[in-house]
Amino acid sequence: MILDPVKPGQTESRVVERKCSSDPQELASATQATTLLMSMCININYGGGCTNWRGTAGTCDAAGYGVKDIGAKWGALDDNISSLKLYGACNQAGLYENTNYNFRQPGREQFYGGNTPYVGAYMNDRATSVVVYHAI
Repeated sequence: MILDPVKPGQTESRVVERKCSSDPQELASATQATTLLMSMCININYGGGCTNWRGTAGTCDAAGYGVKDIGAKWGALDDNISSLKLYGACNQAGLYENTNYNFRQPGREQFYGGNTPYVGAYMNDRATSVVVYHAI
C-alpha cells in the first residue's frame, strides 16, 4: 500500500495505490520513488503474509502516516495484525481497536517502539486503525 503522509489539518493518509503481486518486477515498478515505512503481518514472527506501507514523501516525521479504517482501505488486515516491522525513521507504531483512532468509540490501543514479533494478547487480531511516525 502506497500512502501520502498525513497533511496539516488531516487525520489520515491518502492511499495512492494498493497492489498485490508475487511478481518481483511488477512490485518493483509499483514501488519506485517510495520509501518502505512498515510491514504488518498476520501471524507472529512476521509470518503468514505481510502488507507493506510505503510512503510517497520519504520516511516518517512526527506527523507520519495513518489509516483510520484499514477495513475500508485494505480489508485483509482488519482485525488481523499479529506482528510488525518498522523501517527508516519510523520508530513508533500505534494500533487502535476501533476506527478513527478510537476517537468516537474508546477502545484498546497499544504503541510499539520498534520491530515487534508479537503485538501481544491485548492487541492481537484487534487493530482497525493504524499509525506510524517518528517519535522524538
